[in-house]
Amino acid sequence: MSAAPPTGFFAIASRRQVVITSLRIAAVVGVVLNVLNYGPVIVAGDALPWPRLVLNFCVPFCVATYSAVRNEQRAAASRREPA
Repeated sequence: MSAAPPTGFFAIASRRQVVITSLRIAAVVGVVLNVLNYGPVIVAGDALPWPRLVLNFCVPFCVATYSAVRNEQRAAASRREPA
């Protein structure tokens, strides 16, 4: 009998595959958001709102991580329930 993997939020959120997937999603979504929101500012060479640019990457990372963790927790709970 093997031990079940941990199902705590931070244990799942720190798994390599969750972090890599969330980083990929954040990179794509962050670039799209920054181009849509600040494209003209970037092209004009004006001062950039760096905190907001960074948040456009952080928010999708957090959302993707949260979604992955909740999905894994639900899957683990359904495996534990008797059929």
